[in-house]
Amino acid sequence: MIELIKSQGAWWHHLDSTWLVKTNKSATGLRDELVNSGLIDSNDELLVIDVTGDAAAWFGFTDRGGKWLKDNL
Repeated sequence: MIELIKSQGAWWHHLDSTWLVKTNKSATGLRDELVNSGLIDSNDELLVIDVTGDAAAWFGFTDRGGKWLKDNL
């Protein structure tokens, strides 16, 4: 599976934890709030990306997870 994913083009597998968050804040605004919270230290990494729109597909999620994605993306 890993080799198949890598063969699809440029890839990056770096984050141990991933969160999807629906918010009205900009990516920069959310990043700044999280960084300035005092909860992130110098060895942490954070990536905030706008992933809204119709360009999403998934597999293997529970019905609840799939519903959240459909309702929020």
